[in-house]
Amino acid sequence: MSSRGEAEQTGLAGWFGRSLRRKLTGILLLSLALASAVFLVLLLGFYQDSLRAERGAAARQVYQLFRATLENAMLKRDIEGLREIVDRLGEQEDIERVMILAPSGEVRFSSDHRLIGDAFDLAGGELCEGCGLEHGAVDVRMALRRSDAGEEVLRNVVPVANQQRCGACHGDVAANPVNGILVVDYRAVDARETAMHGALFMAGAGFVVTLIGAASLWFGLERWLFRPLSALSNGAARLGRGELDQRIDVRGADEIAGLGHRFNDMAGRIGSQMDELRHRETFLQALIDAIPDGIRVIGPDYRVERVNRAFLRQQGLEPGEAVGAPCYRSSHAIDQPCAPTLVTCPLRELSGDSNGVTCRHRHVRKDGSELFVEVSAAAFDVGSGEGTRRLVIESIRDLSGDIHLSHEQKLSELGMLAAGVAHEVHNPLSSIRIALHALRNDKAGRIDRDAYLELMDEEIEKCIDISRRLLKLSMPRRDVDGLVEMAELVPEVISLLQAEAEGRELAVETRLDGRLAIIGSDSEMRMLVLNLAQNAFHAMAPGGHLVIRGSREGGYVRLEFTDDGCGIDAGNLERIFHPFWSRRADRADRSGTGLGLSICRAIVQSHAGRIEVTSKVGTGTTFVVFLPSAEEE
Repeated sequence: MSSRGEAEQTGLAGWFGRSLRRKLTGILLLSLALASAVFLVLLLGFYQDSLRAERGAAARQVYQLFRATLENAMLKRDIEGLREIVDRLGEQEDIERVMILAPSGEVRFSSDHRLIGDAFDLAGGELCEGCGLEHGAVDVRMALRRSDAGEEVLRNVVPVANQQRCGACHGDVAANPVNGILVVDYRAVDARETAMHGALFMAGAGFVVTLIGAASLWFGLERWLFRPLSALSNGAARLGRGELDQRIDVRGADEIAGLGHRFNDMAGRIGSQMDELRHRETFLQALIDAIPDGIRVIGPDYRVERVNRAFLRQQGLEPGEAVGAPCYRSSHAIDQPCAPTLVTCPLRELSGDSNGVTCRHRHVRKDGSELFVEVSAAAFDVGSGEGTRRLVIESIRDLSGDIHLSHEQKLSELGMLAAGVAHEVHNPLSSIRIALHALRNDKAGRIDRDAYLELMDEEIEKCIDISRRLLKLSMPRRDVDGLVEMAELVPEVISLLQAEAEGRELAVETRLDGRLAIIGSDSEMRMLVLNLAQNAFHAMAPGGHLVIRGSREGGYVRLEFTDDGCGIDAGNLERIFHPFWSRRADRADRSGTGLGLSICRAIVQSHAGRIEVTSKVGTGTTFVVFLPSAEEE
């Protein structure tokens, strides 16, 4: 039977089966009962046989006595004396009845006078079972039978042999070997009770002796076997519950004591190994907690088995909310594994012989916000044989820091405007230089100096205006937003891109309604317009056309950037705002940083707005930005 089946046993068998002490106790009691019963049966049979022999000997003595008396009475013809002897014998306490039968079976004398004259079929065994007497048989017969009252009696049948001196009455000895038959019925109840009492006494004595032996055996088992085994069992149970300081109090030097010493040694080694495992566990956790990127280990059943603090911080989770939960729930906030056609799943990718995989995911934090991450995963096996398990470890890098709108990021974007700025500043400076040279070489005073100075002042003002636009674009965001007029801001930013547009042979057209004021950051709005315009430039071939429209719509300022570039495939529309995702039509051999549209969306969302996109491959793309109108606010 399996261990589970044994554990499910109920009733008396289950109660005995759960304890060695109960088993041995039951065996001892059962053995004691069986031994006593067998002893009682043997003693009873022995006493019955003894009593039968005793009764048979008594019957023979009675027969000898009665024979002498009978012969004496017969020789004297004393029939009345013979009858008196029979009556007195029948009155004995342990004798039920006495009869004298003729050789033919007729009752001649009986202590029960009612039977005188009755006849028994001697050859047919009518006297008792097994008491059949053939003609001339002289051996004694003995058997148990029931009396007329239903009591059990022991009947002794003793044939009386004929003699020469009896020949006058009974004839020749050869022809008539038997003079008569003596039948004595002894009360078997008394004999049985006597035998039973004796047998019970002997059985009781044997039981007491056996009980004393069993008690002695029990005492020895309890002291030297059961108690040490119970201590070992309890110690093993406490050790299994994690009480690693558990030790057994060992006494003696026998095999059980040796087992206790070995148990204590084993418990000590287990305690040392567990301390070492806890130390390694602490070291391992501290090691992965020191890694700045998020780390998590995933089992083949998608369950997260270990994480570090960086992962919990990324997802906004508590330690108990990640370990043991499915990976897709703690990172993607869904209740089933990610669809492999939509998301690169490291567990699926690493199920074969792949050494590693790197992909980018959009995680969902506990508060519902999104987090763009780069996942580098590798697989490793633990265990051996059929117990081998493949685990996947993920290193998760938070990409939000890479798309943070820092002052340095803005300056790096401004570097892309260097050519345009140089072109815008070069012409005014050239005019100023020409005017200075003319004034310096005019020794005769023929030049209108005021006109030249006014021209120089106008050109210098142009340079100052260009510098002011650049300063506004690179200015860090202030803690308090201000009023931003988009109808003025958009043309200023586009003017910085004029040289780039001419170099690419692109046309830029602005169609802006009157007042388009919002509450926000001036520098971030400039960065928004700059990125959307440059994104359109990168999508168009030479001769392309960008139209920027501005209007008010339902409490929002609506900015629309429409280009006639290559367009975006429908399958990529959801990915264009992901960090580092880039597809540029102007440079097939190079890709951009992939941050421009991510920055745009972050700016719009920080201003409580929204950004939408529609596109058709081969026709063009339209980005629409909605920002809350300052007049509505």
